[in-house]
Amino acid sequence: MLPLLLLLACRSSTPAPATTAGPTVDCTPPPTDTAATGTATTVDTATATTATTATTATTADTGPLPSLQADVQAEGHAMWVTLTDRRGTATLQCTVPGEPEEDHFVQLDSDELCLRGLLADTDHDCVITTDDDELSFTVRTAASPITPSWDLLESEPSRMSGHYTLFNHGLWGEVRDTPHELIIVDPQGRVRWVRVLDEPAPDVDVSLLPDGTVLYGGGKVWRPTIEDLDGNELWTAPDSPSGGYTHHHAEELPSGEILTLVKTTDVDPVTAETWIGFGIERWDRAGNLTWSWDSQRGVDEGWLVRTNPNQNDPWHANAVMVHDGITYVNLRQKKWLVALEDDGSLRWRMGPTAGSDIALVDATGAPAEDKIAAIGIRLRKWISFHGISINVDPDLEHFGGIVPCGISEHGVTSLVDLGLPVTMTDLDVALRRTFDEIFGDIG
Repeated sequence: MLPLLLLLACRSSTPAPATTAGPTVDCTPPPTDTAATGTATTVDTATATTATTATTATTADTGPLPSLQADVQAEGHAMWVTLTDRRGTATLQCTVPGEPEEDHFVQLDSDELCLRGLLADTDHDCVITTDDDELSFTVRTAASPITPSWDLLESEPSRMSGHYTLFNHGLWGEVRDTPHELIIVDPQGRVRWVRVLDEPAPDVDVSLLPDGTVLYGGGKVWRPTIEDLDGNELWTAPDSPSGGYTHHHAEELPSGEILTLVKTTDVDPVTAETWIGFGIERWDRAGNLTWSWDSQRGVDEGWLVRTNPNQNDPWHANAVMVHDGITYVNLRQKKWLVALEDDGSLRWRMGPTAGSDIALVDATGAPAEDKIAAIGIRLRKWISFHGISINVDPDLEHFGGIVPCGISEHGVTSLVDLGLPVTMTDLDVALRRTFDEIFGDIG
């Protein structure tokens, strides 16, 4: 059986208004101008095989009850089924000849069904079964609206989860005006779902929310937007008060708020020169701006300084996250990671500084360095022993009674204490990826 990520049975409903806390899923086939799932194919149920069991219900006045009927529409990666004369609970099972894992099974107690995540341009043998009736038919999905332009390479098959992957796909350079695509592929790299955005965008952030809807935004075009898998728009963030476009990032926080980065304009308080700045915004589902921060504040406070007067985009915020009330933002041009308190004040920044490749400094610019790792070396009988330790999430109170490595002028910290929500597994992956770059190939 395939993972149930896309194989959703959903009852017909009306899309929730933008002010609701959680959108519902509309089971109605989408209009052709909002869903890029291929050309629709409708099954003629008159040619389908209908098998009525020997215990067909009858009434004294009318005789046998009508046989089950189904209207089926199949597009590139989805199928919509509308039943007529259903009695009791219905189940739908669709298989693909020669593909034993393509066994889609759903159950519903209404007359409408959505089945997503299907292989495009493929025959599906389907059976609908109710309490006293059965309907068999074969339907062929249409071709996918896109032709994959990638190759799938397996680097560590033993670590693959078998889950589906959602990502954005866009082209740069001379073909930047090509429409952007949101795509879900299976572990074999086969397309299972596509949403073609109707405007080109150089980069779009996308994620699957817990309720099965899709959040996307960015690319200097799209405000954070939530849609169901049929392409129905359920929520869109209001325009930014800055008037700027959504540059990067669209993420749902545990609170349900949507976090994003926007373009702003900074002004030099002395010369009145202007350049591209950035803003951080959090929006609730009712359309209220619940928290915001503007790079102009860092400029006014004096810790965000444009060192090159010819640089029109001196910060270029690329990513943002919120953890334990602290907002972290990455500034690509400065090569900084900045931590902001909930009141918007600077907690610390980490990155290149005068006389150092990298340093951690507090809001005053003073070093805010604590011990986070140790490298141990021992020599015995011409044999060297060495090891490395990194504090991920220890109880820092245990260091209160000692002076680690004789370093008394600094304290002790950890990755989690710095606000990075990582685990030992995350550290193992990072070390494995970068170890040879630092220490060389040890075989």
